[in-house]
Amino acid sequence: MKLAPLLAGLVSASILITSLAAAAPPPSGAKAEAPDEGRDHFNRGVALFREGDYRAALAEFRRAYEISHNYRALYNIGQTEFEVQDYAGARSSFQKYLVEGGAEIEAGRRAEVEADVKKLSARVARIEIKTNTAGADILLDDTVIGQAPLKEPLLVSAGRRKITVQKGSLPPVTRFVEIAGGDTSSVTIDLVAAEPAARPSVAPTPVAPPPPARTALWISLAGTGALATGAAVTGILALGAHSDAETKLGTRGVAAADVEAAHSKAATLGLVTDVLGGAAILMGGVTIVLAATSGKSRSVEAKPAATLLLSPRGALLTGRF
Repeated sequence: MKLAPLLAGLVSASILITSLAAAAPPPSGAKAEAPDEGRDHFNRGVALFREGDYRAALAEFRRAYEISHNYRALYNIGQTEFEVQDYAGARSSFQKYLVEGGAEIEAGRRAEVEADVKKLSARVARIEIKTNTAGADILLDDTVIGQAPLKEPLLVSAGRRKITVQKGSLPPVTRFVEIAGGDTSSVTIDLVAAEPAARPSVAPTPVAPPPPARTALWISLAGTGALATGAAVTGILALGAHSDAETKLGTRGVAAADVEAAHSKAATLGLVTDVLGGAAILMGGVTIVLAATSGKSRSVEAKPAATLLLSPRGALLTGRF
């Protein structure tokens, strides 16, 4: 493959320069200095190849071929592509050189190039690229090589290859493929439209809880007033009964049973007064608690209202606060 590339480049340079000088006149409308321009690019390519700047030399050789369409430049292009490890490109350039040169290529050079093509065949592979978007650009190692759908699998150099599919405003998609020489692989790369940006969520306006019911407060307040009123009434009655008992006690002719009955009545009324008064005090405490808590939002289960139990021995307030 690399049979003295520098010497071959120099030989090709002399052959190509002579060929460019003898090239047919350019067609009407073309630049008259086209052969000279092609020769200049080729000479620069040879100089850059000598210096080891193979990528710049490759650009000059390709430009010289574009201008002159002389098949001899393809040989130099193939050699330079090999130096930059573009094995697929070198194989294609050598094959094109053999086709375009035809019978003009001497037997020794043809045999040499055919042997190089055979060696390069072990360093290239094929990748079939599928996509859901017709007309999308297909890039191999960041270079556009065609549009989807490709007519045949893509010839690539063995190794790790970067494949990108892109079209218009659609987000491009990239895949990396590891492929060995002589293999054939297939990769599917579909383009997907970008999803619209999500609208920012708006928190719902909090709804104020309804004011807590004040029924229990009013009931407690009414109960406290009723108990206090009852205590006051029975207290007055107790005082009157006590006064009546004292009057009967100091009056002659009043039976002892009547005096005892008057004292018993006064004692009963006094007991009822005490019970009602105590209940009124307790209910007043409940009323104060309800008044203090009725303005707060109830986030827990409502507690049962307080219950007042009356018995002959007194009053008992039960419940939870």
